[in-house]
Amino acid sequence: DEENRPHAEAFIAGLSPEELVIGRESALQLKREIVKNLSSFEQQVIKLYLSGMGYVKIAEKLNKSEKSIDNALQRIKTKIRNYIGGKE
Repeated sequence: DEENRPHAEAFIAGLSPEELVIGRESALQLKREIVKNLSSFEQQVIKLYLSGMGYVKIAEKLNKSEKSIDNALQRIKTKIRNYIGGKE
């Protein structure tokens, strides 16, 4: 039941519903900040990658080489690490 899902998630995680909402808001803010720092190509790549596509399929879809996709994902990982590291 959708209505009870947040409460069930909070219970399982050992969090109050308020803590769960704050965690979700923090995750959304993190996502927004990271996306702002990605090129449009990197945004396309990460969207496809997170949807479950592999390097080969992403390369085919975007008409790029596999190495180009690999490089983009490495840049994305670096940007995420730098963003998170800078926030600590």
